[in-house]
Amino acid sequence: MVLDRLFELVRLLAAIPGPVGHEDAVIMTLQGLWRPFVEEIWVDRLGNLTCKVGGKGPKILLSAHADEYCFVVKGVTLEGFLAIDSGQSYRNGPDTARAFLGHPALVLTPEGGRFEGVFGTTTGHLASYIDLGRGFKWEYVFVDIGIESYKQAESQGITVGSRIISNSPIRRLGDRVVGKALDDRIGLAIITVLLERITPNCLGVELYIRVSTQEEIDSVGASVEQSIHPDLCIVLDVGPVGDIPPLKNHGISTGLGKGPILVHKDSNVHYHRKSVQSLTKLAHGSGIPLQHAVYVGYGTDGLEFTKKGIPSMVVAIPTRYTHSPFEMVSLVDAEITLALLQECIKSLGVE
Repeated sequence: MVLDRLFELVRLLAAIPGPVGHEDAVIMTLQGLWRPFVEEIWVDRLGNLTCKVGGKGPKILLSAHADEYCFVVKGVTLEGFLAIDSGQSYRNGPDTARAFLGHPALVLTPEGGRFEGVFGTTTGHLASYIDLGRGFKWEYVFVDIGIESYKQAESQGITVGSRIISNSPIRRLGDRVVGKALDDRIGLAIITVLLERITPNCLGVELYIRVSTQEEIDSVGASVEQSIHPDLCIVLDVGPVGDIPPLKNHGISTGLGKGPILVHKDSNVHYHRKSVQSLTKLAHGSGIPLQHAVYVGYGTDGLEFTKKGIPSMVVAIPTRYTHSPFEMVSLVDAEITLALLQECIKSLGVE
């Protein structure tokens, strides 16, 4: 079944450590998975993976990103606690760490060491000792790896700049998946199944796949100049949903199990109007459920592609609890997204 294959792939990919700027293991895995299905495959100096799938016709680029939400060590206390900061843009303040508190952590050293720990803070009986009335601060959160001194951390290779990611497991709950790094490993899983299904020689488009690095910090990887010059870029990423109780009355209509989300505008871009209209019409005519969204506090690699003059649109997989260690997606939504991409590629070839 497609759902089983999608889960198998997303569980494999999401379990691979791939913090911002350290996506090598994810890229290497994708090279192994995709090489049998593409004509060419290469990696540039920033680690972005590009594949020429094949076909003849308009050049279509399908893009997703390899990196996952992370933190960085900014210091080690004399007692061995790791002081942390955001691994993303500084627009992501300390409040973004709240969702990770109490969850398993994995510290990655520059030399390849891995150390398990926990995201810690003041809790329970001592919680009143910090003043949350003035906002959550970086000094309220740290990572505890069970050591007792700065010297122990130093001897294990943990230094300023070591990356920290969630170490939460990937679990299946019926047709839903919950865990870390589903942003954007669910997108990579969908692309993998797409490659397994299509026949390049029969494509009416010239299809390329791009997996970018450092998307989570202002789309650094996507800013690299390309030699492809596509006629259209489809960015495949996750999209927040508003179907949980605290957001019930906030006018966010997106939800799990209702199909992929077509993003009209986000914090950075009004996406290509004609492409958005064409995909809306295609989905309606094909009976494929499609949600629509305008997002605030959200951005994708579509910004960099648009700045290069490439007509771009974003197809997002509905996701609860984004940028957390318990992101949740629906495998049914992933299957519908796969069907939409297949129809889109087919229709562009016909045109």
